[in-house]
Amino acid sequence: MDEPAKHLTRFEEDGYLLLRGLLQPLAFQGLLSRVEEAVDRRTRALYDEGKITNLHENESLQHRWQRVFEDMGGYQSRRSWDEDVITEDLFALMRQPALIDVLEELIGPEIIATGLIALRPKVPQDKRTTVLWHQDSHYFGRASSEKRIITVWIPLVDTDKENGCMQIIPKSHSWGYVEAEMDPEHNAYRPLKDPEKRGAPANCEMKVGDVLMFGNLTLHRSLPNVSDHIRWSIDFRYHAPGLHFEREADYIPGFLARSRSNPAGIDTWQTWNRRYKDSGITTE
Repeated sequence: MDEPAKHLTRFEEDGYLLLRGLLQPLAFQGLLSRVEEAVDRRTRALYDEGKITNLHENESLQHRWQRVFEDMGGYQSRRSWDEDVITEDLFALMRQPALIDVLEELIGPEIIATGLIALRPKVPQDKRTTVLWHQDSHYFGRASSEKRIITVWIPLVDTDKENGCMQIIPKSHSWGYVEAEMDPEHNAYRPLKDPEKRGAPANCEMKVGDVLMFGNLTLHRSLPNVSDHIRWSIDFRYHAPGLHFEREADYIPGFLARSRSNPAGIDTWQTWNRRYKDSGITTE
């Protein structure tokens, strides 16, 4: 793993950090259990509705929802399952000291963890999960391009070019806000001009325990999954206090993850969960 003093310098030069072995396997155990429960719950609901005839109970996490996807004729209604994992296990992962320590170098001593969370089952051959080149500020609103927002992307299985690893265009954060339009086929933003004419993509092949961090102006995408298994991943975002997004009222409330000025004010799972439930927001 890199020396901490080098994180900020390299991030400001390249627009991202690929941190090998930052997290230990123990950090994922609770979340993986919640993912397995979500897959089981959704599978049984479809079975009870008569939409599938096999529960695929003996399949692994990397294959079970894929079999359901195939039974459904190659269709899943959405790309992320955030509301399935808003649990204490997720909160613990988002508060991992190894993560927060690096984020403090990039953001500062006061850190907000946003409610913009996405648990993604990237099913083989599912076009809806082939994410196009974009900057996260395309979704946050142009005004966000003046601030630093860090996306933390964590694979829950090993990722490579075959199962759809992430790609980054190094130094693309220095281009400023890139004009984009909505692509109706993918229901996702894409730049008006091909970014690969300005910079060469870097493949971010990763092992479980590796963490990818990048800024809201860093161009990134994921490759198609042409493997024989699901590429599960989760991502979430952090920024300094005082930043607001477009359509913020539609998002799950965030929480204070670190505060050097007011440690007693750091949120607990109980305070965040209460705020989430009181908001009445779901991501269905």
